[in-house]
Amino acid sequence: PEKAIPYYRQARDLSRQLGVLPDAARWASNLTAALAALEDWAGAEEALQSALALKPEPRSRVFLELNAAAIALGRGRSAEARKQYEA
Repeated sequence: PEKAIPYYRQARDLSRQLGVLPDAARWASNLTAALAALEDWAGAEEALQSALALKPEPRSRVFLELNAAAIALGRGRSAEARKQYEA
């Protein structure tokens, strides 16, 4: 995941500049997952917020919700994580 992070950022930013917001949201979601895998919870949460702001497609939202639950769990917010995993 560490090597992919700069490429995910670049793809997100380029998609955003080109106005392809669903793709930008998808790249931001991938970035979120990579940062979470490295336990960079602050970075993952920032990338998650970026993805949500880009108005992702419905099929991408499920992955964002799973990422949000993983971040909550990683930050020690187990009740919040459980709620999100059960939703």
